[in-house]
Amino acid sequence: MAQHRKDLRLEVNIPIVCEIENMEDKMIISSMGEVKNLSIGGMRIALPICFSLFKTRLIEYYLKLPQPFIQIQGRGVVRWAYWDETSQCTTFGLEFSPLESYQKEDIEIILKELAGNNPARQSANISN
Repeated sequence: MAQHRKDLRLEVNIPIVCEIENMEDKMIISSMGEVKNLSIGGMRIALPICFSLFKTRLIEYYLKLPQPFIQIQGRGVVRWAYWDETSQCTTFGLEFSPLESYQKEDIEIILKELAGNNPARQSANISN
């Protein structure tokens, strides 16, 4: 059965910095990655690390949005993850923890601009 999403989800290419804490030894790994798709509820990201080595479901993130938008940072819950041998990256489904209203507004504006008021356009490329 296909999952239907109520929120607009767009393919993007946005830099992101994530910190992941291994709960066993409290070691924190910082990694630069890429947001692959974005919605008001979460994002799909790819990081060049093997996530299966960690025993955590929480990731701290710093989303590097283009100007004039604010830089959004927060914590998200990993809903799924898989290793891609070809790209040597782990791809994650990350659900946002509650965002501040101004953070939600920026993400909504970006999603609307990227969609270009055209529901058929589902791909975008953002860079600083």
